[in-house]
Amino acid sequence: MTHAISSIPPDRQAALRRLMARVQLTSWRSLSVASGVSIRQIRAVRQGELDRLTLGTMDRLAQALDCSRAEFLEALAWLAGSDQSLATPDQTPVLQAECDRLREALDQQATDLNHRFQAQTIDQLESFLTFWPVAADRARRDPSLPAIKLVPLLKPIEVLLASWQVETIGAIGQLTEFDPTQHQPIGDPLNHGDRVRVTHCGYRHGDRLLFRAKVCRDEGDD
Repeated sequence: MTHAISSIPPDRQAALRRLMARVQLTSWRSLSVASGVSIRQIRAVRQGELDRLTLGTMDRLAQALDCSRAEFLEALAWLAGSDQSLATPDQTPVLQAECDRLREALDQQATDLNHRFQAQTIDQLESFLTFWPVAADRARRDPSLPAIKLVPLLKPIEVLLASWQVETIGAIGQLTEFDPTQHQPIGDPLNHGDRVRVTHCGYRHGDRLLFRAKVCRDEGDD
């Protein structure tokens, strides 16, 4: 018969109590106060629902218990090491599988949080991303402008965006064919395939289009 990890709350609570005893926390309320984690979330821990917790919540609990996140998971999800005797032989594979599942969930959560942070940061930088390439292009064309001295200072931002897989759509002054999925026309309406000049760069983040490059009709077509 298969046992779900949530079917052995007494053992989990005993493991949590031992961690609390090491730092002289004597009640769930005292753990809540020390960690800044709500009683409801601590109840989820006691019931084995660790996948409902964020990484920040786990880290706050681990810090209050003076242990690492890995030690926290081992004590409460895997019951490894000195706590392994609490698990019966037929429970051990289930506990191992549950620990693996939690680790995968945490890894995915970390990835999702990182992508969300990147997306929020990029949204806040939209104005900068749109107008900086224009200013930098003008500075490069006229080295006498004081702004040319600022161009190298922004290289770290370009490196950061590249590490986040943020790609530029078009380059300032580039001649290309109008593509409504990639370009935003300025001025007169444009048809697919019209010859245009890029006036402001667009950007994509991985497979997500952030904003289209702004283009105008190339004067050579007139």
